[in-house]
Parts: sequence; structure tokens; C-alpha cells
Amino acid sequence: MQDVEHHHHDAAKFDLATRRSILLALGIAGVGSVATSAAAAPGLLPGMRLAPTPSIDLINDKTAHALPKPLVATANDILGPFWRAGAPFSANIVPKGANGRKVALSGTVRDTDGRPVEGVVLDFWNADDAGKYDLENPFQALMPNEYRYRGLVKSDANGKYSIETIVPGKYRIPPQLPGFESFDGLLRPSHIHLMTSHNGTVPLITQIYFTGDPEIAKDPWASKSRSIVGLDKAGEALTARFDIVLLRMG
Repeated sequence: MQDVEHHHHDAAKFDLATRRSILLALGIAGVGSVATSAAAAPGLLPGMRLAPTPSIDLINDKTAHALPKPLVATANDILGPFWRAGAPFSANIVPKGANGRKVALSGTVRDTDGRPVEGVVLDFWNADDAGKYDLENPFQALMPNEYRYRGLVKSDANGKYSIETIVPGKYRIPPQLPGFESFDGLLRPSHIHLMTSHNGTVPLITQIYFTGDPEIAKDPWASKSRSIVGLDKAGEALTARFDIVLLRMG
């Protein structure tokens, strides 16, 4: 019980303080702002924009990920319109009785010097096996107890993390989705969303794709991504490894 209460306390602090720091670090302005560019708009929640971030291009990472370090930082991807705050700390985000191929995703979080980073909060969310999120549309109000396929985990002292989800189904971008109008009907490859939060590192927003997915080559975001993992069989289950490299602040 004490451990559960500790995780609820962590989640509350994460929602109230850390989320604000993510938005500030990314330079996301408030609702009602106009996107700074067409390239930036698709990655944001409706009505939000990315403010200029000195020396770091969060979408194309041409500067941030070309630094003279031993390791190259994991590239950013679009946020998409279906992220929500308030996900619980849970290493298994598959609802009971859900369909789909379960996958155990794990990896190590390091900085660009190769050192493990402890205490990074990793926020995962994805669609179900039919390609549907727990939200019907980006404007829908959803209570945390209605969340499906959303969860937070934290990297340990060795930088390691693990979470169990499913291989998400593919879906077409709905007509007239704000910020995505030019992509109406595009079939997106299967993907898992990830956002990181940690006091000492630059926040990461990315998507994880799967080797062999034919939609990757046709997708304007996945086709530029290096965050593509293979699926391995471990008995009846699937496993995938996704190591993360983060930039230190300062």
C-alpha cells in the first residue's frame, strides 16, 4: 500500500509541476496561438504552437542531434493530438481482456556521454489493436479512470526501464483533424508515443515504429525516423528494445 501511495504522490507531482516544465522547455505557447510554421503545426495539440528554441530544432533536430558527443541523442517526432496528462505509473498498460499482440518494450536511458540517467519519467501512450485511441477526437474530455494504453514508468539507477503494451493497430488520419488537414486519410504506420521528463535533461517527444511496416516509407514522419525497432519472440510474447539517448541541460 505504501508503494502504491508513493506512486500516486509521484504522479501528482509529475502532473502539476513536471508537465509545466515540459511545455516551458519545449516553448509551447498557450491555446489560441497560431503555429509558427506549417511544419511545426502538425505535431501540436490543437491551438498550440512551438516557440523558437535557441540552437535546438525540436522537430528536425538538425542542431540538437549533431553535437560532438560519443552518442547521438534520440530524435524528436510529432506529439500528435491524443496525449493527455494524468496517466498512472504502471509497467503494464494493457487493459484486462484486451485484444492484440502483447509486447514487452524495454531499454536503457543514457546521456550523450553514455552515462545511465536515473529517474527519467517516461510517458507512453498508443492506440489499441484496431487503431483506436481511448479518445474519439482530440477535444473529448476524458477522466483518468477511463484511460487505456497510457502509463508512466521511471528509469532505475542503471537507466533501465520496461513497459508492457501491445503492437498498436494502424489508423487513417481523420478528415479535417486540426493541424493535419493536408494529411486527411493518410494511413499511419503502427507506433507507440513516448514523452520524457527529467530535471537534468532536455525533454524528448518521439514515436517508436516497427521494422518491416510498409507504411513507414509513405509516412511523412516515420520515413525520417531512426526510432524503428524489431519485434522478437520470447515464447508466446513479443519483445522489443528501444534505447534512449537524452541531451543534458546546460
